[in-house]
Amino acid sequence: MMKRRIKIKKPIRIIFFGTPEFSCPSLELLAKQSQFEVSVVTVPPKPAGRSQTNLLPSAVKILADSLQLPVFEPENLLDQDFLNRISSLKPLLFVVAAYGKIIPPKLLRLPPHGALNLHPSLLPKYRGPSPVEAVIRAGETETGVSIMLLDDKIDHGPILSQEIVPIRERETALELGPRLAKIGAQLLAKTIPGWLANEIVPVPQNHEKATYTKLLTREDGRIFWDTPAMALERQIRAYQGWPGSYFIWRRHNEMLRVKVEAARVVEGAIAEKPYGSVWQAAEAPIAVTTIDGSLAVDQLCLEGKESVSAADFINGYPDIIAATLL
Repeated sequence: MMKRRIKIKKPIRIIFFGTPEFSCPSLELLAKQSQFEVSVVTVPPKPAGRSQTNLLPSAVKILADSLQLPVFEPENLLDQDFLNRISSLKPLLFVVAAYGKIIPPKLLRLPPHGALNLHPSLLPKYRGPSPVEAVIRAGETETGVSIMLLDDKIDHGPILSQEIVPIRERETALELGPRLAKIGAQLLAKTIPGWLANEIVPVPQNHEKATYTKLLTREDGRIFWDTPAMALERQIRAYQGWPGSYFIWRRHNEMLRVKVEAARVVEGAIAEKPYGSVWQAAEAPIAVTTIDGSLAVDQLCLEGKESVSAADFINGYPDIIAATLL
């Protein structure tokens, strides 16, 4: 009797580069597919806590350990020992999702099928490190995810696939980011097989239409009351989490930083009062005049304190009513 030969397919070796929570849905989805053999590159643990003595691993490191995946945490991507170890794995493809470092050309040249990058915007719009925050602050009604080939410039390479995602009314960055991460993971899983099978033709970006985002700092979150109320409402939704939005209140010769967690535009203002004036409306215990109207501050906290409702804040700090905020 003739024996049948069983052809065993070799798994597709992928090196996954990622760091924050945004990266995790993509890593988990790829790791659980039997055709992929995944190793992980993430950033080294960072000092955490007041003493800065505790080392906190990245979200990707924690997930990779739970999935029992090999993990590399190089300080320097050009370290020769690291390069040798990655090369010895003979990866077909790199997959990058919010790694946080620029991958040097010497490393990018290792996999024969290049490096695919998941970016949470409809490229070429909103290139750079903060596209989720930027689309909300700009008042966009839709955004999306893009799978692109990495080259030697930031978010510059040709597009393999994209998916449009509507932005929900009053959606915050803390809500939109995880949605895009999950949608992007699904798009990655669909795109990789087609790319490896040479079924996808990369489409160059129109670089003339490119827009850029910046690395956000704490000071970007400051609220300036000589700004339209709707723009401030969008800023607060965009910067929920990091960097947060805050105003300065001079109280008893002390400059207090007050963080705003939630706000909305309200009708009406006190015409004779300058912007930054605090007043009360029937539906807004704390309302603040802006350049063109008023903003109801619904949830807020003093720096280092628990977030509370406007009504509870007034119970502790009644003198905020009629104050003029800086």
